[in-house]
Amino acid sequence: MIQTRGELAAYLTEDLTLRHGQREAAQMAAWILEDTFGWTRVDVILEAEQDVPMEAVAQVQSILRRLREGEPLQYILGKATFLDLELTVDPRVLIPRPETEELVVWATELLQGKAPHVLDVGTGSGCIALGIKHRVSGAQVWGCDVSAPALEVAQTNSAALGLDVTWMEVNILEEEPRVPPLQLLVSNPPYIGTDEAASLEEHVVAHEPHLALFAEGDPLLFYQALATQGETLLAPDGQILVEMHSNYALETKALFERSGYQTEMRQDLQGRWRMLRAWK
Repeated sequence: MIQTRGELAAYLTEDLTLRHGQREAAQMAAWILEDTFGWTRVDVILEAEQDVPMEAVAQVQSILRRLREGEPLQYILGKATFLDLELTVDPRVLIPRPETEELVVWATELLQGKAPHVLDVGTGSGCIALGIKHRVSGAQVWGCDVSAPALEVAQTNSAALGLDVTWMEVNILEEEPRVPPLQLLVSNPPYIGTDEAASLEEHVVAHEPHLALFAEGDPLLFYQALATQGETLLAPDGQILVEMHSNYALETKALFERSGYQTEMRQDLQGRWRMLRAWK
């Protein structure tokens, strides 16, 4: 029977290790204990013998049950860390990925010393738009998405963080966002073909929004829309910056070059071609 903080932490870590490995399990356990009960790693060590109520044990068991069923921890806790921002996330939006953090870092490099106009297409939780607004002083930022529920999450995040971003419900496959001439058009669009669903991790397909994952029929569909809209949306010094599927990196590069853009690709920290910059 679990009676102390130390025993509860050990039980949680042991269960998580069975599926996630020792290092990731330790990180997840620390996050769960701190977020759920406010216990830091130091608290657990120094107060290992302190009694815990059965309600706390039941709460941890409930979290573990949901994890076993494939629900992402970020959805269970209702939050995710993106760069140095804490964002609300739930099944209305994708969980921000580390490679998208790298995209925002590149955007920050491109925009330093400017007071730019920036549009984030397919904003979801707002992570890209909010990351740029947070890191680039003087930036005016817009975020658009076809999903009204996703925009509700983005608005919640901007209000909680005190970051002023203008949100718009727009389907870029059918209409052009109304914004001033842009220094940066940035996007992490849907780029997974529906025929690839079987290759994705089960928890991704089962729990994350398909609207934000899958490009129906053509994985390059949204890149063509961005290339086309860049013709009228970009200022003379404007650039497009996108995250892309590593399997289609060369095809994405060729698509922008056929539309008259110069391009530069970057690898993510895993060595995969995941980011592309386009300009004229």
